[in-house]
Amino acid sequence: MRFGFHISISQGIATVIEKAQQTRCETIQLFSRNPRGWKYRNLPADQVEGFKEQLMKSGISPCVLHLPYLPNLASADPNLYAKSVDSLCADMARAGKLTIPFVVAHVGKRLELSKGRAMARVAAAISRSLKKVPNDVMILLENTAGQGTALGANFGTGGYPFPH
Repeated sequence: MRFGFHISISQGIATVIEKAQQTRCETIQLFSRNPRGWKYRNLPADQVEGFKEQLMKSGISPCVLHLPYLPNLASADPNLYAKSVDSLCADMARAGKLTIPFVVAHVGKRLELSKGRAMARVAAAISRSLKKVPNDVMILLENTAGQGTALGANFGTGGYPFPH
């Protein structure tokens, strides 16, 4: 078992590994931008290089990038769905630049859709993202308690159309 934390990038991405080492993290998760917003700035090249160098030397593994909270990969709203897919693609590309092997995302909320239709939209969003950003970053779906219309409480049951 490995122990770690969400590490803030508020003082720059290049400070993350040092902060993680100060708290004796063996693994970390981070947002590469504001987790409660859509906009983001490009990561400065020197910060990216500093992060990559420190991560490689640190032994911290795995490192996981967390998608912001706003995207909903199950949304029936075409504008929100497109923004959500674009957000996933942007963070997959950022993870690739940072040599972070994983991007974790909340599955989404089905709102007015059936579970099956909503999960089909999630699967399509993931497929689109993997085609649009052809790197080795793996997408991880975060489970939920399943409250309200939140998806992701019971993978492997219910006949959800995820590819095997």
